[in-house]
Amino acid sequence: MSRPRHLWHDSLLWAIRPDCHQDARAVVSRITEQNATAITPDAAGLHRDNLWKKYTSEYARWYDMDELPIDMVDGGIAVVSVIGPLVNLVNPWTANYPLLNAAFEKCRNSNDIKAVIVRFNTPGGTVSGLHVCGQTLDLLASEKLTVAQNDGGCYSAGYYLATRCGSICSGPTDQLGNIGTVTSLYDFSQYLTSEGIRTIVARTGPLKGMGIMGDPVTELQEAFLQENCEAHFEYFRTAVMEGRGMSDSEFAAVSDGRWWLGAQSIENKIVDRISTMQETLTLIRNQLAA
Repeated sequence: MSRPRHLWHDSLLWAIRPDCHQDARAVVSRITEQNATAITPDAAGLHRDNLWKKYTSEYARWYDMDELPIDMVDGGIAVVSVIGPLVNLVNPWTANYPLLNAAFEKCRNSNDIKAVIVRFNTPGGTVSGLHVCGQTLDLLASEKLTVAQNDGGCYSAGYYLATRCGSICSGPTDQLGNIGTVTSLYDFSQYLTSEGIRTIVARTGPLKGMGIMGDPVTELQEAFLQENCEAHFEYFRTAVMEGRGMSDSEFAAVSDGRWWLGAQSIENKIVDRISTMQETLTLIRNQLAA
């Protein structure tokens, strides 16, 4: 049975700035449409990742580039960029957990790299893949000087990753925060009823098939959705509190979905230092020289 490809990602749990949802969904839809046969919910996985790995490898060789998101290695300092919505699939056009994992591992295992700047300009991304990527970055930061640099915007899942670095720097007018998780379902039942369309769902349990077009979303389903969202949020809470050394009250004060300018973020422990990308590079170069 064929499935509407434009709907499969709608119920994914996102740790992302709410106003960036549509942009992120557009990215996933575009990736899906580029290979309608291979990149489907059922086929997503190794085939999809291998498809993109082959493409990115050829593209990198063509332009003599590193296929991983390592922008620069100079004087023992590597810059790994987290740019765009974070997704758990190999994709050369946006930030993604598989290639970031590989980049962090390459930096950790390279004798030529003494320090790493993880440069962020991302609205956040999917929960799927985030925890493992955080662990990989954690391992890198435990062995080498690793600094998060907010260079435009570091929100939600992006900030989760930033907390795994040894410290966080931000330009004074660059924004970061939006700590939390969010997910959604659409209830089209009243609209379809008004159009004379009746949706019939046969299910084996009250939560099975929740979100099917035209099927009313029940209070039980809403409660389950909230419970699931909060369960993922506990991982977010642990990561931020451990990474930033926050108490329960300090975390509660910054985890309501707000975001701040870098210049506002020292006092609430969101960042450690106000510095631009170039200033952070200079600081690390001086530290390595010393």
